[in-house]
Amino acid sequence: MKSCHAKNSIKLALRTGALGAAALLAACSDAAELTGPERLSAFERTVLEGTALDALMDLFWVVDGSHGGSFPRLGFAFSLSAVHAGLLGSITVDAAQEPGLFDPYCDASILEGVQNCLRLQLHEDGDYDLQVYYTLPPDLTPRMQPHITYSGEAPVSTVRYEPQPLRVWEFQTTPAGELSEVSVQFDERFTVTSPGDGAIELTVDGTMVGALAQPQQVHASLAVAGLSACAQLRIEFDGVEDGTASGEIRCGGRLWADLRFEPGEPLEVAWRD
Repeated sequence: MKSCHAKNSIKLALRTGALGAAALLAACSDAAELTGPERLSAFERTVLEGTALDALMDLFWVVDGSHGGSFPRLGFAFSLSAVHAGLLGSITVDAAQEPGLFDPYCDASILEGVQNCLRLQLHEDGDYDLQVYYTLPPDLTPRMQPHITYSGEAPVSTVRYEPQPLRVWEFQTTPAGELSEVSVQFDERFTVTSPGDGAIELTVDGTMVGALAQPQQVHASLAVAGLSACAQLRIEFDGVEDGTASGEIRCGGRLWADLRFEPGEPLEVAWRD
């Protein structure tokens, strides 16, 4: 068995001669150099870049679409992996209504046979939770189904969320009842399978936060696990009111990529190959 440990290299050199040893040492040198983002396949990069862009766009959408007052407007968003469109919108609520968990509102989604749902909860302190999720009828309750599977477009793939995808946008208010901040906790598990590239099982955890008071700012910190090249990869970005954002992708303490986003432009990812 080949190995890049020094002792094994010396033993193999004694058996195969100088040329064999030189070839092994060259291979070991090449393997040692592949410690950065060059270890990611094009398929993995596509999925990873899509995950970063979707998270960024969802957060900006919610911040931009949320406004306070007697009838607050709450933005919501949930872009699924590997599809060109997601669930984006806003709802108007009556701040004077009684606190409680309301019935879900569901409608046909972009996925065949799948419905997207909203469920509002008003807390005693005036804060709001807005559950956004995808489900299979007739059951319209979040997280009651084991999984959802659909066809992806970017990349062409089959995507399976397990459990079914759920995101809760939490809106904090001031004592005067104005919206002050929105946040969302990521806890998502999905597998993307490509005909020519195999499957990657990703876990995305972390937090995104947006300030709704002026000046509006956003911050995200996400951990992505499941890539063979990095046990836990981190995506961090910060954005400002005009919709521009910058950030980075890191594996451990090493910078793997710089991120840059401007409204109307694709996400720029400068990999540190």
